[in-house]
Amino acid sequence: MRVTFKFRFTGWVLGLLLLTPVMVMAEQQSVPWNTLSETEQDVLKPFAKRWKAMPPEQRKAMRERHERFRKLPPEQQQRLCERRQWFQELPQERREALRNKWRTMSPGERKRFRDKHRP
Repeated sequence: MRVTFKFRFTGWVLGLLLLTPVMVMAEQQSVPWNTLSETEQDVLKPFAKRWKAMPPEQRKAMRERHERFRKLPPEQQQRLCERRQWFQELPQERREALRNKWRTMSPGERKRFRDKHRP
């Protein structure tokens, strides 16, 4: 009985030691809203209320998309904004249908679609 306790305790400690770096990395990726630049806060404003509850990976991805968008030429930025506006004006059912179609496309189909619709 004593040996079992030792093994369980040792396993628990080892598990905790193995998880600690993962938890620290996740915490480091977690960027508080008030540390975002003014530009990032302005662009990501629709997500401000949900920011704290978002997983760190999602926050990171959103910041990376913002950075890629910021580096685009103004004409491409304008085109993306227009496409987003067009999409937002579609009826909810149509938007869902388009999202589902995109999710079911293979990577090759997505690439062909992007290539076909590039300026």
